[in-house]
Amino acid sequence: MFKSVLFFLILSIAINQKLEAQGNMVSEDEALKIAKEIQTSINNQDGSVLKVFFDMPSFFEKIKQQSTAAKNDDLFTGFKSTFNMNTFASQVAANVSDGGYQLVHVYASGGKRHLLFRLFGKSGLNYHDYSLIKQDGVVKADDVYVYVSGEDMSTTVAVLVDVSMSGTTDLSQISEELNTLLKLKEYQKNKDYNSIIELFESSGEKYQKNNAFQIIYIGACHQKDLQKYKAALENYAVTFPDAPNTYLLMLDLYFLSKEYEKGIAAIDKLDSLVRGDTFLDFYRGSLYLALKEPLKAKPCYDNVFKSFPALSYVIKNVVILHMNDNETEAAKSALNIYKVTNGFKQQYVDDIYLLYPQLKD
Repeated sequence: MFKSVLFFLILSIAINQKLEAQGNMVSEDEALKIAKEIQTSINNQDGSVLKVFFDMPSFFEKIKQQSTAAKNDDLFTGFKSTFNMNTFASQVAANVSDGGYQLVHVYASGGKRHLLFRLFGKSGLNYHDYSLIKQDGVVKADDVYVYVSGEDMSTTVAVLVDVSMSGTTDLSQISEELNTLLKLKEYQKNKDYNSIIELFESSGEKYQKNNAFQIIYIGACHQKDLQKYKAALENYAVTFPDAPNTYLLMLDLYFLSKEYEKGIAAIDKLDSLVRGDTFLDFYRGSLYLALKEPLKAKPCYDNVFKSFPALSYVIKNVVILHMNDNETEAAKSALNIYKVTNGFKQQYVDDIYLLYPQLKD
Protein backbone atom coordinates (compact mmCIF):
# COMPACT_ATOMS: atom_id res chain seq x y z
CA MET A 1 0.00 0.00 0.00
CA PHE A 2 2.79 2.41 0.93
CA LYS A 3 4.63 1.69 -2.32
CA SER A 4 1.43 2.31 -4.30
CA VAL A 5 0.81 5.68 -2.62
CA LEU A 6 4.45 6.65 -3.11
CA PHE A 7 4.30 5.71 -6.79
CA PHE A 8 1.27 7.90 -7.46
CA LEU A 9 2.80 10.76 -5.48
CA ILE A 10 5.97 10.61 -7.58
CA LEU A 11 3.87 10.31 -10.75
CA SER A 12 1.80 13.37 -9.78
CA ILE A 13 4.95 15.42 -9.11
CA ALA A 14 6.42 14.33 -12.44
CA ILE A 15 3.23 15.27 -14.33
CA ASN A 16 3.09 18.69 -12.66
CA GLN A 17 6.74 19.36 -13.44
CA LYS A 18 6.28 18.31 -17.08
CA LEU A 19 3.20 20.49 -17.54
CA GLU A 20 4.94 23.47 -15.98
CA ALA A 21 7.98 22.99 -18.19
CA GLN A 22 5.73 22.94 -21.26
CA GLY A 23 4.11 26.21 -20.22
CA ASN A 24 0.67 24.60 -19.87
CA MET A 25 0.52 24.98 -16.13
CA VAL A 26 0.29 28.27 -14.26
CA SER A 27 3.58 28.91 -12.48
CA GLU A 28 3.77 29.69 -8.79
CA ASP A 29 4.93 33.25 -9.52
CA GLU A 30 2.01 33.80 -11.91
CA ALA A 31 -0.41 32.42 -9.31
CA LEU A 32 1.00 34.65 -6.59
CA LYS A 33 0.72 37.73 -8.82
CA ILE A 34 -2.98 37.28 -9.51
CA ALA A 35 -3.59 36.25 -5.89
CA LYS A 36 -2.17 39.56 -4.68
CA GLU A 37 -4.43 41.48 -7.08
CA ILE A 38 -7.52 39.60 -5.89
CA GLN A 39 -6.62 39.95 -2.22
CA THR A 40 -6.00 43.70 -2.47
CA SER A 41 -9.20 44.29 -4.43
CA ILE A 42 -11.48 42.24 -2.16
CA ASN A 43 -10.03 43.70 1.04
CA ASN A 44 -10.90 47.12 -0.37
CA GLN A 45 -14.45 45.71 -0.71
CA ASP A 46 -14.08 45.84 -4.48
CA GLY A 47 -15.03 42.73 -6.42
CA SER A 48 -13.92 43.98 -9.85
CA VAL A 49 -10.83 41.74 -10.15
CA LEU A 50 -12.71 38.61 -9.03
CA LYS A 51 -15.59 39.31 -11.42
CA VAL A 52 -13.34 38.81 -14.46
CA PHE A 53 -11.07 36.15 -12.95
CA PHE A 54 -13.04 33.17 -14.28
CA ASP A 55 -12.68 31.78 -17.78
CA MET A 56 -16.40 31.48 -18.43
CA PRO A 57 -16.26 29.09 -21.45
CA SER A 58 -14.30 26.59 -19.34
CA PHE A 59 -16.61 27.10 -16.38
CA PHE A 60 -19.73 26.61 -18.52
CA GLU A 61 -18.28 23.41 -19.98
CA LYS A 62 -17.88 22.01 -16.48
CA ILE A 63 -21.50 22.94 -15.71
CA LYS A 64 -22.70 21.25 -18.89
CA GLN A 65 -20.99 18.00 -17.90
CA GLN A 66 -23.01 17.94 -14.66
CA SER A 67 -26.39 19.36 -15.68
CA THR A 68 -29.32 17.49 -17.27
CA ALA A 69 -31.09 20.59 -18.56
CA ALA A 70 -27.87 22.05 -20.00
CA LYS A 71 -27.88 19.26 -22.59
CA ASN A 72 -30.53 21.37 -24.35
CA ASP A 73 -28.18 23.71 -26.22
CA ASP A 74 -30.77 26.40 -26.91
CA LEU A 75 -31.85 26.64 -23.28
CA PHE A 76 -28.31 26.57 -22.00
CA THR A 77 -27.23 29.28 -24.43
CA GLY A 78 -29.94 31.49 -22.98
CA PHE A 79 -28.78 30.74 -19.45
CA LYS A 80 -25.15 31.54 -20.31
CA SER A 81 -26.15 34.93 -21.68
CA THR A 82 -27.58 35.91 -18.30
CA PHE A 83 -25.02 34.37 -15.92
CA ASN A 84 -21.79 35.94 -14.69
CA MET A 85 -19.63 36.01 -11.56
CA ASN A 86 -20.72 39.48 -10.47
CA THR A 87 -22.91 38.23 -7.63
CA PHE A 88 -20.24 35.88 -6.28
CA ALA A 89 -17.57 38.59 -6.38
CA SER A 90 -19.85 41.17 -4.77
CA GLN A 91 -20.82 38.78 -1.98
CA VAL A 92 -17.18 38.02 -1.21
CA ALA A 93 -16.30 41.71 -1.15
CA ALA A 94 -19.28 42.50 1.09
CA ASN A 95 -18.33 39.84 3.65
CA VAL A 96 -14.82 41.03 4.55
CA SER A 97 -15.82 43.73 7.02
CA ASP A 98 -14.18 43.04 10.40
CA GLY A 99 -12.25 40.26 8.68
CA GLY A 100 -10.55 39.81 5.36
CA TYR A 101 -9.77 37.73 2.31
CA GLN A 102 -6.31 36.26 2.47
CA LEU A 103 -4.27 33.78 0.47
CA VAL A 104 -3.46 30.75 2.59
CA HIS A 105 -1.61 28.53 0.12
CA VAL A 106 -0.52 28.16 -3.48
CA TYR A 107 -0.22 24.50 -4.38
CA ALA A 108 -0.23 22.11 -7.33
CA SER A 109 -2.57 19.15 -7.71
CA GLY A 110 -3.80 17.11 -10.65
CA GLY A 111 -1.77 19.06 -13.17
CA LYS A 112 -3.17 22.42 -12.05
CA ARG A 113 -2.03 25.23 -9.80
CA HIS A 114 -4.47 26.17 -7.03
CA LEU A 115 -5.07 29.25 -4.90
CA LEU A 116 -6.59 28.65 -1.48
CA PHE A 117 -8.11 31.77 0.08
CA ARG A 118 -9.62 32.20 3.51
CA LEU A 119 -12.73 34.36 3.82
CA PHE A 120 -13.54 35.59 7.29
CA GLY A 121 -16.02 38.29 8.15
CA LYS A 122 -19.60 38.91 9.12
CA SER A 123 -20.76 35.64 7.55
CA GLY A 124 -18.18 33.58 9.46
CA LEU A 125 -15.38 31.37 8.18
CA ASN A 126 -15.06 29.92 4.69
CA TYR A 127 -12.35 28.86 2.25
CA HIS A 128 -12.26 29.20 -1.54
CA ASP A 129 -10.00 26.90 -3.56
CA TYR A 130 -9.55 28.17 -7.14
CA SER A 131 -8.23 25.84 -9.85
CA LEU A 132 -6.17 27.81 -12.36
CA ILE A 133 -5.68 27.57 -16.09
CA LYS A 134 -3.90 29.72 -18.63
CA GLN A 135 -5.81 31.15 -21.61
CA ASP A 136 -3.81 33.05 -24.21
CA GLY A 137 -1.14 33.63 -21.58
CA VAL A 138 -3.59 35.03 -19.02
CA VAL A 139 -4.13 33.32 -15.67
CA LYS A 140 -7.79 32.43 -15.09
CA ALA A 141 -9.85 30.17 -12.86
CA ASP A 142 -12.02 27.46 -14.38
CA ASP A 143 -13.77 26.65 -11.07
CA VAL A 144 -13.71 27.23 -7.32
CA TYR A 145 -14.33 24.74 -4.54
CA VAL A 146 -16.37 26.45 -1.81
CA TYR A 147 -15.68 24.79 1.53
CA VAL A 148 -18.96 25.68 3.25
CA SER A 149 -21.04 24.11 0.47
CA GLY A 150 -18.64 21.19 0.12
CA GLU A 151 -18.61 21.29 -3.67
CA ASP A 152 -17.28 23.08 -6.74
CA MET A 153 -19.24 26.13 -7.78
CA SER A 154 -19.82 24.50 -11.18
CA THR A 155 -21.71 21.73 -9.35
CA THR A 156 -23.80 24.26 -7.42
CA VAL A 157 -24.63 26.18 -10.60
CA ALA A 158 -25.43 22.96 -12.48
CA VAL A 159 -28.20 22.31 -9.95
CA LEU A 160 -29.41 25.90 -10.35
CA VAL A 161 -29.52 25.39 -14.11
CA ASP A 162 -31.72 22.34 -13.68
CA VAL A 163 -33.95 24.12 -11.17
CA SER A 164 -34.34 27.25 -13.30
CA MET A 165 -35.06 25.25 -16.45
CA SER A 166 -37.29 22.62 -14.85
CA GLY A 167 -40.44 24.37 -16.03
CA THR A 168 -39.40 24.27 -19.68
CA THR A 169 -37.49 21.00 -19.76
CA ASP A 170 -39.17 17.64 -20.31
CA LEU A 171 -39.24 16.38 -16.73
CA SER A 172 -39.67 12.80 -17.93
CA GLN A 173 -36.06 13.03 -19.06
CA ILE A 174 -34.90 14.15 -15.62
CA SER A 175 -33.92 11.47 -13.16
CA GLU A 176 -36.00 10.67 -10.10
CA GLU A 177 -33.07 11.83 -7.95
CA LEU A 178 -32.98 15.21 -9.67
CA ASN A 179 -36.76 15.60 -9.33
CA THR A 180 -36.42 15.07 -5.58
CA LEU A 181 -33.62 17.62 -5.44
CA LEU A 182 -35.78 20.10 -7.36
CA LYS A 183 -38.53 19.67 -4.77
CA LEU A 184 -36.07 20.23 -1.92
CA LYS A 185 -34.72 23.36 -3.64
CA GLU A 186 -38.25 24.69 -4.10
CA TYR A 187 -39.06 24.12 -0.42
CA GLN A 188 -35.75 25.77 0.49
CA LYS A 189 -36.57 28.80 -1.66
CA ASN A 190 -39.94 29.12 0.10
CA LYS A 191 -38.39 28.51 3.56
CA ASP A 192 -40.69 25.52 3.98
CA TYR A 193 -38.35 23.75 6.39
CA ASN A 194 -40.93 21.26 7.65
CA SER A 195 -41.52 19.96 4.12
CA ILE A 196 -37.77 19.59 3.57
CA ILE A 197 -37.44 17.54 6.75
CA GLU A 198 -40.47 15.40 5.91
CA LEU A 199 -39.35 14.71 2.32
CA PHE A 200 -35.77 13.93 3.28
CA GLU A 201 -36.71 11.63 6.15
CA SER A 202 -39.20 9.74 3.96
CA SER A 203 -36.67 9.28 1.15
CA GLY A 204 -34.62 6.16 0.54
CA GLU A 205 -31.07 5.53 1.67
CA LYS A 206 -29.47 6.64 -1.61
CA TYR A 207 -31.04 10.08 -1.19
CA GLN A 208 -30.08 10.37 2.45
CA LYS A 209 -26.44 9.72 1.55
CA ASN A 210 -26.44 12.37 -1.18
CA ASN A 211 -24.26 15.40 -0.38
CA ALA A 212 -26.63 18.04 -1.79
CA PHE A 213 -29.68 16.50 -0.10
CA GLN A 214 -27.94 16.35 3.27
CA ILE A 215 -26.77 19.96 3.10
CA ILE A 216 -30.34 21.17 2.45
CA TYR A 217 -31.67 18.94 5.23
CA ILE A 218 -29.04 20.19 7.69
CA GLY A 219 -30.03 23.79 6.93
CA ALA A 220 -33.71 23.00 7.55
CA CYS A 221 -32.96 21.23 10.83
CA HIS A 222 -30.87 24.21 11.92
CA GLN A 223 -33.99 26.35 11.58
CA LYS A 224 -36.43 23.97 13.27
CA ASP A 225 -34.84 21.49 15.67
CA LEU A 226 -31.44 21.64 17.39
CA GLN A 227 -31.47 17.91 18.19
CA LYS A 228 -32.22 16.97 14.58
CA TYR A 229 -29.57 19.47 13.49
CA LYS A 230 -27.02 17.80 15.71
CA ALA A 231 -27.97 14.31 14.50
CA ALA A 232 -27.92 15.45 10.85
CA LEU A 233 -24.45 16.94 11.21
CA GLU A 234 -23.12 13.86 12.93
CA ASN A 235 -24.58 11.69 10.16
CA TYR A 236 -23.01 13.95 7.54
CA ALA A 237 -19.64 13.59 9.27
CA VAL A 238 -19.96 9.79 9.10
CA THR A 239 -21.07 9.82 5.45
CA PHE A 240 -18.43 12.32 4.31
CA PRO A 241 -15.62 12.02 6.87
CA ASP A 242 -13.04 13.86 4.76
CA ALA A 243 -15.28 16.62 3.41
CA PRO A 244 -13.86 19.97 4.57
CA ASN A 245 -17.31 21.48 5.08
CA THR A 246 -18.04 18.80 7.67
CA TYR A 247 -15.70 20.47 10.12
CA LEU A 248 -16.93 23.98 9.41
CA LEU A 249 -20.50 22.84 10.00
CA MET A 250 -19.64 20.79 13.07
CA LEU A 251 -17.77 23.72 14.60
CA ASP A 252 -20.98 25.74 14.70
CA LEU A 253 -22.78 22.85 16.36
CA TYR A 254 -20.09 22.31 18.98
CA PHE A 255 -20.25 25.94 20.03
CA LEU A 256 -24.04 25.76 20.27
CA SER A 257 -24.03 22.53 22.24
CA LYS A 258 -21.00 23.58 24.36
CA GLU A 259 -19.01 20.52 23.27
CA TYR A 260 -15.81 22.51 23.18
CA GLU A 261 -13.37 19.56 23.17
CA LYS A 262 -15.05 18.24 20.03
CA GLY A 263 -14.78 21.73 18.56
CA ILE A 264 -11.02 21.69 19.05
CA ALA A 265 -10.82 18.28 17.36
CA ALA A 266 -12.84 19.67 14.41
CA ILE A 267 -10.48 22.65 14.13
CA ASP A 268 -7.46 20.33 14.16
CA LYS A 269 -8.95 18.25 11.34
CA LEU A 270 -9.87 21.32 9.29
CA ASP A 271 -6.35 22.66 9.83
CA SER A 272 -4.88 19.51 8.31
CA LEU A 273 -7.30 19.58 5.36
CA VAL A 274 -6.36 23.15 4.42
CA ARG A 275 -2.65 22.30 4.72
CA GLY A 276 -2.25 24.44 7.81
CA ASP A 277 -3.69 27.85 8.65
CA THR A 278 -2.41 29.92 11.58
CA PHE A 279 -5.68 31.83 11.67
CA LEU A 280 -7.45 28.77 13.06
CA ASP A 281 -5.66 29.44 16.35
CA PHE A 282 -8.28 32.16 16.83
CA TYR A 283 -10.92 29.43 17.08
CA ARG A 284 -8.70 27.25 19.25
CA GLY A 285 -8.16 30.17 21.61
CA SER A 286 -11.89 30.87 21.79
CA LEU A 287 -12.64 27.22 22.52
CA TYR A 288 -9.99 27.05 25.24
CA LEU A 289 -11.46 30.18 26.83
CA ALA A 290 -14.88 28.54 26.76
CA LEU A 291 -13.27 25.57 28.52
CA LYS A 292 -11.84 28.00 31.11
CA GLU A 293 -8.28 27.08 30.12
CA PRO A 294 -6.61 30.51 29.68
CA LEU A 295 -3.08 29.05 29.80
CA LYS A 296 -3.86 27.13 26.59
CA ALA A 297 -5.80 30.00 25.06
CA LYS A 298 -3.02 32.59 25.47
CA PRO A 299 -0.42 31.07 23.09
CA CYS A 300 -3.18 30.55 20.50
CA TYR A 301 -4.15 34.23 20.61
CA ASP A 302 -0.51 35.30 20.63
CA ASN A 303 0.15 33.18 17.56
CA VAL A 304 -2.77 34.50 15.56
CA PHE A 305 -2.00 38.10 16.62
CA LYS A 306 1.61 37.72 15.49
CA SER A 307 0.44 36.77 12.00
CA PHE A 308 -2.65 39.01 11.84
CA PRO A 309 -2.06 42.06 14.07
CA ALA A 310 -4.84 44.10 12.45
CA LEU A 311 -7.63 41.80 13.64
CA SER A 312 -9.50 43.92 16.14
CA TYR A 313 -11.37 41.04 17.80
CA VAL A 314 -8.03 39.39 18.70
CA ILE A 315 -6.16 42.23 20.41
CA LYS A 316 -8.58 42.58 23.32
CA ASN A 317 -8.19 38.94 24.35
CA VAL A 318 -4.41 39.12 23.88
CA VAL A 319 -4.26 42.05 26.30
CA ILE A 320 -6.69 40.54 28.83
CA LEU A 321 -4.90 37.18 28.91
CA HIS A 322 -1.51 38.80 29.50
CA MET A 323 -2.85 41.24 32.08
CA ASN A 324 -4.50 38.39 33.98
CA ASP A 325 -1.00 36.89 34.32
CA ASN A 326 0.47 40.26 35.38
CA GLU A 327 2.42 40.50 32.11
CA THR A 328 1.93 44.23 31.66
CA GLU A 329 4.84 44.76 29.28
CA ALA A 330 3.68 41.98 26.95
CA ALA A 331 0.16 43.45 26.92
CA LYS A 332 1.48 46.98 26.27
CA SER A 333 3.77 45.75 23.49
CA ALA A 334 0.90 43.97 21.71
CA LEU A 335 -1.33 47.03 22.03
CA ASN A 336 1.38 49.31 20.63
CA ILE A 337 1.82 47.01 17.65
CA TYR A 338 -1.92 47.03 17.05
CA LYS A 339 -2.07 50.84 17.20
CA VAL A 340 0.44 51.25 14.35
CA THR A 341 -1.03 48.49 12.17
CA ASN A 342 -2.97 49.58 9.11
CA GLY A 343 -6.67 49.04 9.71
CA PHE A 344 -6.64 49.25 13.51
CA LYS A 345 -9.78 50.58 15.21
CA GLN A 346 -9.48 53.29 17.83
CA GLN A 347 -12.64 52.11 19.59
CA TYR A 348 -10.93 48.85 20.55
CA VAL A 349 -7.94 50.77 21.92
CA ASP A 350 -10.24 53.04 23.94
CA ASP A 351 -12.10 50.02 25.36
CA ILE A 352 -8.82 48.45 26.46
CA TYR A 353 -7.69 51.69 28.12
CA LEU A 354 -10.95 51.78 30.08
CA LEU A 355 -10.15 48.30 31.37
CA TYR A 356 -6.44 48.94 31.94
CA PRO A 357 -5.59 52.66 32.19
CA GLN A 358 -2.06 51.70 33.26
CA LEU A 359 -1.35 50.65 29.64
CA LYS A 360 -1.49 54.27 28.45
CA ASP A 361 1.90 55.72 27.60
